[in-house]
Amino acid sequence: MINDLLIICGNPEVTEQIKCAIPGNIKMHFAADLPTALSSPDNYFDLIFLDVTTLRDNVSNEFQKAVQHFNSYNPLVQFVSMAPTERVRQAVQIVKNGAGDYLTYPFDEAEIRLVFKTIQTGITRRLELEYLRNRIWKPDWLEITRTSSPIMARVFESIHSVASTIATVLLLGETGTGKGLVARLIHHHSHRCNGPFVVVHCGAI
Repeated sequence: MINDLLIICGNPEVTEQIKCAIPGNIKMHFAADLPTALSSPDNYFDLIFLDVTTLRDNVSNEFQKAVQHFNSYNPLVQFVSMAPTERVRQAVQIVKNGAGDYLTYPFDEAEIRLVFKTIQTGITRRLELEYLRNRIWKPDWLEITRTSSPIMARVFESIHSVASTIATVLLLGETGTGKGLVARLIHHHSHRCNGPFVVVHCGAI
């Protein structure tokens, strides 16, 4: 479900075309360039239309900066890159770097609606998948496994993948990074969860 949308574009005509093509129940925000968007107090968005002409020379690095910033508020945020026809390669490059789709302008409003609908369907599926993943965890571990961090989400995915196997797992990390917690999480979600969890302090042997 898309509720909040951000358009980062310095061209009023392009912005207006997108406004006209997007359903009226969507809350829209606007920024003329990326620095303005990054400094805005509004940071939670479901979808961001990003014009490559608002980015500096290194388009890929600027895009990654935007992804890191907005992902920290909503890990499921999606991007659509936009560009004039002569800069379509840069729009495509942003898609290769993680954007969900791209548009070239002048726009066909039907194309904007199609891209919007495709992104919206993708977000809905990801939310459904997130819901199913949360049902995997036992109730007493839900507060620990809920996270807005994409990195921790991948860690928990790995934990779930290995917990159902009989594989031996080696956890490496500095003291205090949570190796013991991860070990307990694996044990409690494995086929051996009814057995004892035995902790051996190897350094004391």
